[in-house]
Amino acid sequence: MLKKIKTIIILTFFCGLCSGYAQSEMTKKLLGQWVWVEETEEKNSLNNTEIVSINNPRSTSDIESLPEIIMTFNPDNTLIIDETGAKSNSTFKISDSILSLGNREYIILTLDNDRLVFKDKDDVLDNNYTYKRLEN
Repeated sequence: MLKKIKTIIILTFFCGLCSGYAQSEMTKKLLGQWVWVEETEEKNSLNNTEIVSINNPRSTSDIESLPEIIMTFNPDNTLIIDETGAKSNSTFKISDSILSLGNREYIILTLDNDRLVFKDKDDVLDNNYTYKRLEN
C-alpha cells in the first residue's frame, strides 16, 4: 500500500513537471511582437465548417481604414497592445491552451514560430484572430 502511494506521488510530480515544461515552451514561443493580419468567422452547418474572412488588412485595398494592432509579449508576462499608435498595457498568462489577456480568456488554436491564431473562449460568434510574428 505504501509503495502504491509513493508511486502515485512520483507520477503526479512527474506529470506536473511535464505540464510546467510545456507551458514554459508555449510562453517562449509567444514572446515577441505579433501583428494582426486577419479575423475570420466560422460558420457551422450540419455537415461542414465554412471559414469566412471578415477582414484581411494585408490583402484589401482599404488598408488605411483598418487598424494596425501590434501585441508585444514580454518575458515578465506584461503585454503592450499598440492599436494604430494608441498603446495600452496589460498582463498575460498561458494555462493549457488558454491565453489570458488581462481579464479576457482566449483559446489558442495555433501557435508556432510565425503564426498565432486564437478565439475568444466565451464568444458565441466563433471569431478567429490571426497574428503574424514581426521580424526584429
